[in-house]
Parts: sequence; C-alpha cells; structure tokens
Amino acid sequence: MKPYKHICAVTAVLCAVCLLFGTVPFAASAAEQPLNATEVTLYALNEAERAAISIPDDCPQSFTFAVEGASEVHCYAVGGSDLEVEGATVSPKIVNVYWYGGWGYYSPLQGQTPDSITAKYSIGDQTVAVVADGNTYYATVHVVDYAEIYAKNTARAYLDANIREDMTTKEKAEVIAKFVADREYNVNYSTFTDMVVFGGGDCWASTYTIVEMANMLGLDAWMRNGNRDSFAGSGHRNAMVTDGVNYYEVEAGYDMDAPRYYEVRDRDSLFSIRYNREYEGYEVYQYDGKVMPEKLDVPDTYHGEPIVSVGKQFISYETNVREVVLPDSIKKIDMNAFEGCTALTTINIPPETEAIEPFAFFGCTALQNITANGRIRYRDNAFILDGTVLLEAVVSGSYTVPEGITALQPYAFAYTDLTELKTASTVKTIGDGCIYYCQQLQALRLNNGVTSIGDYALTNTALTELTCPRSLTEFGDNTALGLASLTLYGYEGSAAETFAGAHDNVTFVALPEVLPGDVDLDGAVTIQDCTALQRYLCEMTTLSETAQTAADVNSDGILNVRDVTDIARMLAAA
Repeated sequence: MKPYKHICAVTAVLCAVCLLFGTVPFAASAAEQPLNATEVTLYALNEAERAAISIPDDCPQSFTFAVEGASEVHCYAVGGSDLEVEGATVSPKIVNVYWYGGWGYYSPLQGQTPDSITAKYSIGDQTVAVVADGNTYYATVHVVDYAEIYAKNTARAYLDANIREDMTTKEKAEVIAKFVADREYNVNYSTFTDMVVFGGGDCWASTYTIVEMANMLGLDAWMRNGNRDSFAGSGHRNAMVTDGVNYYEVEAGYDMDAPRYYEVRDRDSLFSIRYNREYEGYEVYQYDGKVMPEKLDVPDTYHGEPIVSVGKQFISYETNVREVVLPDSIKKIDMNAFEGCTALTTINIPPETEAIEPFAFFGCTALQNITANGRIRYRDNAFILDGTVLLEAVVSGSYTVPEGITALQPYAFAYTDLTELKTASTVKTIGDGCIYYCQQLQALRLNNGVTSIGDYALTNTALTELTCPRSLTEFGDNTALGLASLTLYGYEGSAAETFAGAHDNVTFVALPEVLPGDVDLDGAVTIQDCTALQRYLCEMTTLSETAQTAADVNSDGILNVRDVTDIARMLAAA
C-alpha cells in the first residue's frame, strides 16, 4: 500500500499544477515522439563578424519544426528565450544592447539616453514550444556563435600544422606566441575570438589566445598581470604557461604592426622580481601563481643576492592568503603592499626592516599575529620605527598616540574610522595626509610641542575644530583642503592665525594669553593654584581649556603631579 499512496500523492501534485497553469503535456517516449527534433543547433554571426567571415552551408541558421500527421503546426519561444519565430520556423534573434557609461543593458534605462546601441544575437540554449492539433511539444534550440567555432578550428589547424611531438614546452609556447605576433595590434578587440576572426587585438586578446591555444595542447596556462613590469602600460597583460614542471612567461601583446615582437621567458620563480637600487638587492613585486596560496613564503635570495624589499601593491586585495613569511633580509615594505588582504592574519616584520610605506596594511581587518622584534615594533595597534616614528596605525574609534613618539608618518591614520585622536606630549611633526579622509573625526587638539602639520593632513575629514599650540609654526598649504569650514583656535600673531587668514574656509579664534601656573586664572600664581590642580587631578573638579593650558607649566601636553611640583617651585623661588 505504501507505493500506491506515494503514486497518488505525486498525481495529486501534478493535477494541482495543471489546474494552476493549464494543461501540461506529458513528454512522450523517444519512440513515440512525433516531433521531428527535440534538440536543434543553429549558428549565428554578429554584423561585424559577418564582414570578416561567413557561416558555411552545413551550419544551419534556421530550422522548421514538423509534427508527424499534424495538419497545422506553429511555434512560440517559451518565456525567457530569445528566438525569431515565423510559423513553425525558428532562427536566432537579434537583441539590442543599450550602453551607458561603459555598461551594457538589454533594456533601456528609464529617463536616460544611451551613449550607443549595439545589436547582437542572443547566444545560448533557448526553449521553443511546438503546438500541433491541440498538443504542445517542447524542444531545445542551441544558438551557437559561429565565430567561436571558427576561431577554435583556425587555431587547432595552425597547431596541427606547426607543433611536433618532439618539441619542448618552451618551443611549443614560441609557436603559439608567433601565431599571435603575426596579427595586428588593435585596441578595439580584446578576446581570443576577436584576435582570430578580425586578425588582431590588444594585449588582453593576445593573452587570451595564448592561454586558449596552450590549453588545446594540454598545457596549463593563465593570464598574468603585467602592468607592474618596467615600461609596461596601464592594464597590460601577458600569459603564464607550464607543463607542471617548467614555467614560462609568454609576451606577445606589445603595440606595433605585425609581425610583432614576442618572447618566451624562463621563470625560475613564481615571484616577479626586479633590482632595487635604493637597497642594493632585489624586490619582489608580484606573485604570478595561478592560485594564491594560503601561506606565502617570500624567497630570501634571487640569483645569489638578497631580497631586500616588498614592492608596491605586492599582493593587494588578494583574499585567499592567510599567512606571509618574509625573509630577514627585507628592509622596506612599500605602499599598498598588503592592502585589502582581508584574510591575512599572520605576518612577520623582519629585524632589519626600516620602512613601511603608507597603506601597506590598509584594510587588513583580520591581522592579529604580528611578529616584529627589530627596528620596527608593533604595539598599541601601530607599527613604530625605532620607538619614535608611528608608521601606520590599524585602528578605529578613539586612539592615544603612545609616549615617546615624535613623528606621525604621512597617511598614518588615513581612511580609518578614527573618532578621537590624542597626541602624546612628545609628538613634534604630523606628516602629509596623516588623518586624510577620517570622516568620523570632528575635533582635534594638538599638544604643546607640535611644530608642523603637513599637506592634506586634515583633507576630507569631518573636522570642524582644531586647537593649535604656540609651538606650531608650519602648516602645509593644503592642510584643510576639502573641509566645509574649520574653526582654528590659536594665539594671536601665531602661524595658526596666518594660515586662517589665507584660507576662506578657516576661521581663526584667538585663545586668551595665560600666565603659566595661574590655574584659577586670577592673574597671579599662588598656593591656591597648586590646590586647584591637585583637585583636578583627583577628579574633584573640572578645569576650562584655558585653565588647563595655564596648568601645563612644563608644556608637555599632559597634566600630572610634575606640573604641581613646578608650580610649587615657582612659589618657592618668588
């Protein structure tokens, strides 16, 4: 009885579907199928391709369905399918693509005028319903771009004619590169199919062609980012080819007339490496493996000489790598080297490293295991050089610069979610772009002792108030660029007043002159001032900004018992 109940349940469901959507025919078996075809392949060529090649007669461009014994047959494309239908005949359908700012849409955007409209055939599997004498049958129509078949057949014929079994992998790669180099450079074409059909293409087309043809020979190949190579153009690409043992970099994409330059270079490392004259050694500037490993071990030497630096954007925005091991010989980690590596948790900073350039670890949100026991240490969520220079902070919210720091490197806090920044009493210089684009930071008070603040240091922040000490004598011209308005608190006759006068978006407000030690602001330094400061330090009372400035007798930016002692000494000497 259980099988019978199961069948009844299924039947009930099918009946419900039929009631909801109308009659749904049951597919007949292959022997009983009266439809002349349930699968059809049709071929299409877009207008531009038709100017270069044509579809041969044995590749049908339309098909007429027939049902055995039926007096009347007609078709329609099932929802979502793009086919031209006339009676019982189907053919590929041309659809319009509407272009807006480099993006294509199959329907026009309401209220917008497209930059251009192009027509192309709808390629892929389509479904057609064939109706005959009240019965409905379904067939799949495979619409194929003949240009792709032409390109593959042409490439295969070339390989069959030029590749020998006794060739090395490098020799095979050279044969492929010559095929590409014999075609013109053309910025209008960027695919393998374009390269073969139109006889040319850009470096992307060259690379796609090399990869496709290498795969035809059973070799593994992939696209390589070539735009970081010396003298390479923006967006340049070339190919990596391997037989599983040997690796080759294949270049055939340079801008020139055919026959173009091509080269197959032996690669003894999957790291791209070049000489660094600044540190007299080699720099790793890219990893060229097909897949980024979870653990990346950077080599310590190249051709017998040390690896001394990690290049700009080394593995930026690679989201697979979790651990990086750097050799002890590394002296410099360049800009954006690990930017956006959101899975990176573990890295070592070698003992001789002396420079970490801006944004080297920007966006490394998972970074937590950092070994840094040399000139650069990692403490208080920041990379600090020689205990005095804050190179880069990985922070959000409120942050206090540690005591002993004398300089904040350019862009040290840029783009972070900083809401409050307290500078240590030892800080003297604030580098260019130091808090650039910190859009949560609204007010900043600099400690007495800061002497300079660099270009773009405050640009595009939410800052509306900046309090400057008398020691601040140097502003970068573009310090406050991008701010709607900034109120600058400072002293009359100071650099702050001069800076405000030169910028329309900056308003200067003079701070009152105070007598050092006059905490109660009565015009004289007395024992009551010691008492007032002690009460403040014990959190028994509060002090105004002006009173705090007067209380900071030693001008170190911090109120503590040392200031109480200094006031007592002033009284004793009077």
